Amino acid sequence: MKKLILLLFLSPLVALAQYPLPSTEIYGDLIVDSSLVNEFQGYTLMNDTLLVAGSLKVPFVGSGIANYGNGTWMDGSGDLTMITGASQSAAIGYASDGNVTIIYVDTNRVHLRASDDDTASYLIIRNDLTDAGDILELKSELGDGEFGFRTHYLSSTAARAEMFVEDYNETGVALVSLDSLRSLISFGSANAGNIITIDTNKIEAKLQYVTSAFNVVDQADLPLLTVGQSSGLTTFNSNKANTSPVFEAENDDGDFQVFVSSASPENVITGDIGDWCTEITNGVVYLKTSDAGSNTGWSAFGGTPTYFYSSITRQSIGSGTNYSSGHYDYSDTDANLNQGSPTVAHGSANEMSAAHASIVAGSAGSASGGSGAVEIEVSGTSVTDAGVRTGSDTEILVADITTMSTNDFYESNKKWVGTVVYTLQNASGSTQTTFDADFNYGHCAYDDAFNSNFEIVHFLVDGLARNNDTDFEVRLLYHSTAGWTYAATGFVPGNGEICSTTDYTPEDNLVADESFRYKRTNLSQQVNGGDANEGYLIEITTSAGNVLDICNFTIGVLLQ
Repeated sequence: MKKLILLLFLSPLVALAQYPLPSTEIYGDLIVDSSLVNEFQGYTLMNDTLLVAGSLKVPFVGSGIANYGNGTWMDGSGDLTMITGASQSAAIGYASDGNVTIIYVDTNRVHLRASDDDTASYLIIRNDLTDAGDILELKSELGDGEFGFRTHYLSSTAARAEMFVEDYNETGVALVSLDSLRSLISFGSANAGNIITIDTNKIEAKLQYVTSAFNVVDQADLPLLTVGQSSGLTTFNSNKANTSPVFEAENDDGDFQVFVSSASPENVITGDIGDWCTEITNGVVYLKTSDAGSNTGWSAFGGTPTYFYSSITRQSIGSGTNYSSGHYDYSDTDANLNQGSPTVAHGSANEMSAAHASIVAGSAGSASGGSGAVEIEVSGTSVTDAGVRTGSDTEILVADITTMSTNDFYESNKKWVGTVVYTLQNASGSTQTTFDADFNYGHCAYDDAFNSNFEIVHFLVDGLARNNDTDFEVRLLYHSTAGWTYAATGFVPGNGEICSTTDYTPEDNLVADESFRYKRTNLSQQVNGGDANEGYLIEITTSAGNVLDICNFTIGVLLQ
């Protein structure tokens, strides 16, 4: 082809750069003389289309110019191939190191790279499905790692799409892989496992954590969610102790947590109001109904109750107040002890009461004239549930009388028989000369299901009346340290009513020779008989003696 060489001078070249030509077709080579290069630099050659069948050659003045070949712009550091018809090996490229092109056309594929750095982000589009290979690949460098997406042709019947992440050690594998239904999301550091795995008829999701070196660490004790297609079963395993919740539900009003335990959560699992715990050994479900933020206040529902029975007959019941499954035995009037009169006794000699000694404070005691604390001690004969009797035993009931408040209830841990003496005295090392304290005093005994924690859920009273009684009442009482009221005279012990036959008022009277019955099934009284001095007892009030032939009591509890 005959070459047309245009020798352009400065002014026409500037004009060419500033005022683009319309579309022009040149069949041959267009060469700009190198002597004009300094004037040519910095201008846009044209904004319209210039089609060159051969090549456009602009020689640049600079160091390191060896030669320029077909279709190249030469500078001092390398070459920039703009358009070439010699082969399909390069479309547009900047090869400062002789290796990298920005746009590169090869057999059946196109490469696009963002810069001349061979680690820069790139895009590859491939149009040959005859051999296994990537169809589309997009990769971005992330500092010491990289992220990308690729579609991969495996065969005429299989393909794969992947989104991949590699760390700085290039140990990563597919983050998202659809080449099989074995792994949906996974990390590939040496000790890692899948985060989300699709296996036969199920999906598993496991929470992982990433170390400071960005390695994903697989932990067997991390939470695992499994969704089963064939079984229809969805499971979540927190892989944590029973004190950690396995689930939490939340909306704008608040949240609640779900726990699973093989034993009662009472005094073990800390929760808030509304949380619940399934106890899988006995099939009991517990609801947190009180004591927010603590491990107490769990109420049981569900499961099979255990029943306790007791009864009384006309020979054991006189007029007034009587008890079953325990007793309250207190003085009607208070004790007023001081340094001149420091003791008061309660109970009869050789009485088989096996009860706790207790007091209800009238107010804070006073102590003066020296130093140290003044205490209240109980003494007498103690017994244990193992049948061990200890004569001349003692126990400090109140360590410092000045710390007492009105209606405070104090109960001994030991159980006593016979006469018990309450003594106001200086504590060891104290030298107070003047002191006093007022309190109600007596004995309390109650059923704690043999020192167990439990919840009362059922109560039944039935029997046969011997005579009429319009003042008959049965109360199921909860015994604890709460609800007591001091009284200088006319003291009434306890205040823990769970339920009463007055629920049936006015149909709560006894009719001579007629049967009677009272039943409650919707109770939920938690009793911590194993962890505290708590229990229940039954109070029976009649207006005359011999009004009952027989009276039976049944208490249903959920043991914990």
